[in-house]
Amino acid sequence: MRWRELNNYISLGAVIAGIKSPAVGRLHATRDLLPPDVGIDWLKLEILMSSSRSHAAYRLAWDNTDGERIAYLPLHLRGLASAEQGNATFIGAERDGPRQLEMPYRGLGDGKGEPTIKELLLEGRPEKDEDTLFTRNQQVEPSADTGGTLDKSKEFFKR
Repeated sequence: MRWRELNNYISLGAVIAGIKSPAVGRLHATRDLLPPDVGIDWLKLEILMSSSRSHAAYRLAWDNTDGERIAYLPLHLRGLASAEQGNATFIGAERDGPRQLEMPYRGLGDGKGEPTIKELLLEGRPEKDEDTLFTRNQQVEPSADTGGTLDKSKEFFKR
């Protein structure tokens, strides 16, 4: 997945959460249209972003990533909040150490970034209304009791 190649962990986490949402998760017949190697890649990404062992796989990937990267902010914000609560009176030289979250991520702010990413960030309009999502979900892949076919699903993937 392109987000992983760019070390953009926040977007990767968002995509995984979206695909795991109930509106998308029930699309079993649509998922069956994907090639088998997509399932293997998906499993690797799920393991990478898994919360097991305090996000150990993500933390390892983060520590071993050189250069530009965008953090999975929910985890880092939780860590910062915990550190503030547990060390409110901490004084020492380590507090002035390097801050990895301040590293610049070149390519998006200078207008020369990846056009697809820029388009997704600036023009994307995520749907949040559950009723609208369910209606769209039924259009893409009708429930078994409606007698629909996979034609609509195939048409959706051609877009």
